[in-house]
Amino acid sequence: MSTYETPIPGADIYLQSELAAKTGYQNAVARLNQQRLDTLRQSGYLADIDPTSGALSNLRVDPSNPYGTYQQLLRGSAIDAQNAHEAAAARGIGGGLAAQGETQAKYQFGQGSFQLGTGLQGALHGYDATQTGAETSMNQSILQSKMQALQAALQAQLMSQQSVGYGQAGGGDSGGTVDAPASPYGSSATPTNSTVNKPTPATYGITYGPAAGQRASANKKQGVYTIH
Repeated sequence: MSTYETPIPGADIYLQSELAAKTGYQNAVARLNQQRLDTLRQSGYLADIDPTSGALSNLRVDPSNPYGTYQQLLRGSAIDAQNAHEAAAARGIGGGLAAQGETQAKYQFGQGSFQLGTGLQGALHGYDATQTGAETSMNQSILQSKMQALQAALQAQLMSQQSVGYGQAGGGDSGGTVDAPASPYGSSATPTNSTVNKPTPATYGITYGPAAGQRASANKKQGVYTIH
């Protein structure tokens, strides 16, 4: 039994496709992370964003951003409360009646804050869903490349076995016993002047590893490809 090193047919295409799929996903995550950051800043917040997963942590109000939506809500509420207080004082209204304007300003701030939070959560969840879709596409592309490489390897092995079998049968001997290529049906045939013994079809076992530039050990007799 002899062992030799040979590249797996289609392995180079698979590795290139895998690299392209992973690079495309990483680029998509980078774009989504930038969109997450922009949305947070527009809303008046900051957060730490994981560059790989896009997960947010340490969400906080941006103290140096006076133009965020949250900051504008605070400013508008303060102005409304001040205007209500001054209007009540100008009319000589005090006590609980004077506080009604300020109460209304606080209510409007709470309403605006709720809408801001709901919109921000919706935007962030949308980015997460887009990233999940990109990851699914990447995995499907890698799986498809693996299947194509597997098909190419099996086809190359079958053609190699047929070539070896036909070479053995080419001696032109009208008598005796000759080994012919494996038949997928496992049947035997008896020509007019010779008896043909067909060996059991070879089995194939292919395992793909993650590293680029991998090679294969192929057993010529057993017809087995294994990527290390």
